[in-house]
Amino acid sequence: MAHPGPTHLTEQDTRTPGGSAFGLWFVCVILGVLGLAVGTLMALVLDGDGDGWRRFAFCYLIAFAFWLALCLGCMFFVIITHLFRAGWCVMVRRVAENAAAAMPVLAMLSLPILFFVWSGDGMLYTWADKKWDVLAASAHHGDDDHDHEHDGHDHAHASETEGSQSLGFSAAVIAPKAEGSPSLGSPTEPTAAPNEAMVLHFLFDYDGNRTGKGIWLQPWFFTARWVVILAIWCAIALYYRKASVTQDRTGDPALTNAREARAPISVIAFAFTVTFGIFDLIMSLDPTWYSTIFGVYYFANAFTGGLCVIILAHMLMQRKGLVPTVSTEHYHDLGKLLFAFVFFWGYIAYSQYILIWYPSMPEIAYWFQLRGVTTVPEAPQYGSGWTWLILILLYGHLLIPFAFLLSRHVKRNRTCLAIACCWMLVMIGVDLFWLVRPVLSSGIGAPVPALAEVHFHAGELVMQLALWVGIGGIAVAAGLRMARDVALVAKGDPRLHESLKLDTSAAAPIYDVH
Repeated sequence: MAHPGPTHLTEQDTRTPGGSAFGLWFVCVILGVLGLAVGTLMALVLDGDGDGWRRFAFCYLIAFAFWLALCLGCMFFVIITHLFRAGWCVMVRRVAENAAAAMPVLAMLSLPILFFVWSGDGMLYTWADKKWDVLAASAHHGDDDHDHEHDGHDHAHASETEGSQSLGFSAAVIAPKAEGSPSLGSPTEPTAAPNEAMVLHFLFDYDGNRTGKGIWLQPWFFTARWVVILAIWCAIALYYRKASVTQDRTGDPALTNAREARAPISVIAFAFTVTFGIFDLIMSLDPTWYSTIFGVYYFANAFTGGLCVIILAHMLMQRKGLVPTVSTEHYHDLGKLLFAFVFFWGYIAYSQYILIWYPSMPEIAYWFQLRGVTTVPEAPQYGSGWTWLILILLYGHLLIPFAFLLSRHVKRNRTCLAIACCWMLVMIGVDLFWLVRPVLSSGIGAPVPALAEVHFHAGELVMQLALWVGIGGIAVAAGLRMARDVALVAKGDPRLHESLKLDTSAAAPIYDVH
């Protein structure tokens, strides 16, 4: 028969880290400052080639998107467990609350991204370049001059042709899809990279007025949306943590009822803000491409990463003698969630691919080609490093961890589960790199739709790792600061007894047969 777990918390479960967390906090701050400093220094060194700061912008975005994903994943864990009134997770929820409460610090770390948006040179986001308004105005002026010289049908046709050619428009870009249009993987120019004319076509109409996407992609509107989204994330994270910490002192079950009552609204707000936030943060790097499930794709990575953070944090704390009551059963349940979202990421990734492959529209199919997903040998990306990277993601992000976590014994073995978590965090970082970095080498928004000769070298690798450590060090330090003066377990939660009743025997059978 399975042995029942403890019915009460120990002193090591309820103690606050206090000053003992200061040492680790100080190390994280130092690493964060040094990482950001080294990343900035490498940008100055690489700027000798004229693109050091552009590389810095992309490296910073990749690192920021990674740590933001982990924070959002922990936040969703807190929300969803309240939504379903889950009791098993009370023992492990405080870590997620503290990690999510680092959101205000991450909001401050997003300021460099806003700086690149407002710089007006399109260093990070092509659509933020001030040249588009000038080009659109000059094209409209050119069409007006041409209108005075011609009339009738020939006038209309010539005006459209001349106005288009003045900006480098190609018929494959402005014409509707016809029979025999380039399909996914075609190496023709319209699918190689959106050129200057194609970007203008998406942002402006032929009268020089901004279209719907052109209005959406403006620095002031981007900033306004981002401020609202960050404010919602901060409010959600701080509310749930504050109510939980207050409950430690009062033991008032009404605080749990209030959090559970607000959980449906929080889930809806989370879904919309993550979707629109990631549309702006990553998908808008290419202003001509779109995917309706891109936000879900990022969310799958975020929640997977959040689960890894929760698991690894408790294992590290137990090595220090803390939270001993967190049992194998808790890890097993977290491992089952991790296994489910490894598969969920694969499902969403395949769905996004098949929804783009099946219609084979040139204006969106090129996105995969730029990232090495092509079977056309003549395509510049065929067999490139991007092709190898997508194969690494296929096996490393889906097939290998899926097979590894399939076993019940792996999810109950802490060493194996820790290895799986570290592996998945690396794969999430690789995935975000694969999503963002190809834009730098794509020539998107260039006058000629061809691959730009931007090479990845050792200096950029050092910059990427330094910024990853820098942003991560500051973010982890913020989480540690939140954990410093509170218990590591939500000891006042009325559902704590449900979490304590989980079986603590690692060798316990699935069913009690006696």
